[in-house]
Amino acid sequence: MTERIKPYSEEQMVRLLNELVEAYWKRNEASETVNEFEERNTQPTPPDSFDSVRELTDYNNSRARYDTRLGDLQGQLEVARRQYEWASENVRRVLPQGTSVVHMVRSNYVSGRYTISHLDSGEVKLGPPN
Repeated sequence: MTERIKPYSEEQMVRLLNELVEAYWKRNEASETVNEFEERNTQPTPPDSFDSVRELTDYNNSRARYDTRLGDLQGQLEVARRQYEWASENVRRVLPQGTSVVHMVRSNYVSGRYTISHLDSGEVKLGPPN
């Protein structure tokens, strides 16, 4: 059985498409932040032996800071991915498969003209207008 389509106002449709574009960019930014952190920071490597309790403590504190920051960034990325998937699912419900729409986004977060496509594969894709 096919899912029933509910009616949307133009304002609601604009909001739905804006959410997709914003979620797309937030997901990309979160991914870049994780990658930059991993490129600029290396996980502390323990020596073969610690010469003092102070060195062991410093190592563990350094490792905890690294793990905490990386975990926080990865958590933010996971939230951004879920938000993008949620927004994509909403677009899948309203944009027929195999079609696209050109949409102008103007928000505090991002602006520009985008082509939003619902591919035959079911994937939602963003790109510049054709």
